[in-house]
Amino acid sequence: MAYNTEQLSLQPTKPPHGFLQQLLTKGQVFPFTKANDTIALSLARETLPSKIKETEGSEKPSFWTEDSLDSESLSGLSHLYFLIVGLAKIQLILFLPLFYLIYLYPLLFGYASWDDRLETWSTGTYVLTLYGTLPCLLILGHYKLVCKGYYFLAPFLKSKRVYRLNRQTGMVTQGEITYAQISVNPLIPASTICSK
Repeated sequence: MAYNTEQLSLQPTKPPHGFLQQLLTKGQVFPFTKANDTIALSLARETLPSKIKETEGSEKPSFWTEDSLDSESLSGLSHLYFLIVGLAKIQLILFLPLFYLIYLYPLLFGYASWDDRLETWSTGTYVLTLYGTLPCLLILGHYKLVCKGYYFLAPFLKSKRVYRLNRQTGMVTQGEITYAQISVNPLIPASTICSK
């Protein structure tokens, strides 16, 4: 018995569970807020055939060829790394100057003697610099080096394959599971639709 793609029954939509989820899902969803794998027209216009020929000679394969299309995303460690870099940058730009100004206030307007105020201020700024500024500078310096092309400093920045589409057969491989595109060949037996 052949599978008929015309009589495909859609799954019912999952209702929102909590109050916050109901609140976040109300309203009109704009199409530009949904992430997809489409390529912008400006990128397609900027990518010249000569540039594509330059990348074909390199050892790293392109994400698409005439045979397959590979969709990749960042790994979990990469996401964690970029979160830590972002927090370090926010701390360097926003919080650390504020803390230095807060430490400067008692030095200028304190009631103790000048020597006591200077000693308290120097101790506070030493601790803030040692445990706040220097680690953030190390993290941000590492990020700047990776951005310059020193990828050996961050071996954990690897991509993981989301799916691979074989353009010849229409098979989609997601992890270790392979899905067949039914409309390509309706003579495929039902037992071979999903295989490991």
